[in-house]
Amino acid sequence: MRTAILEPVRLLFVGTGASGGTPGHGRSRRLESSIVISDGATLLIDVTRNFAVQAERLSRIDAVALTHVHRDAIGGLPALRRWWLANRAPEPIDVFLSEATAAVILTRYRHLEHCRLRVTTPGDIRHVGPFAFSRKFSPLRAGFARVCWGSGFYDRENVDTNGVDTRSHM
Repeated sequence: MRTAILEPVRLLFVGTGASGGTPGHGRSRRLESSIVISDGATLLIDVTRNFAVQAERLSRIDAVALTHVHRDAIGGLPALRRWWLANRAPEPIDVFLSEATAAVILTRYRHLEHCRLRVTTPGDIRHVGPFAFSRKFSPLRAGFARVCWGSGFYDRENVDTNGVDTRSHM
């Protein structure tokens, strides 16, 4: 039996609040939910309306995954553009999203030169980053809305798109 050696992954929660953030003072106040996953490349999950504040903690973004079309997931695209321009990024950022989310974004936003939209469907596996990245990204269907999807990251070829180990066990 072969044992997989997993490299450490860095998770940075840049927001853990509900849509619209979580009101309160001090440590009780939280920004809209977003996470950064780093492992040689940096993947941002959702660009919230709080992105301008959240971006203060980011020095690099190789790709973005948008989970759904609501403003708590895509409302920060204009702030992402300002971040991209300020950081003089050489290339547009790969943005992985559903077809329905892409349709809304293309209708709602005019300035998208900072985004390279990559429509994905459940079952697609995408490599993230400018070089070989040890994590693969694949959307998964989420049951709470038509245009929502989650994501999975896989380290081995014998794990299917639902995160199930496909090796036979005795």
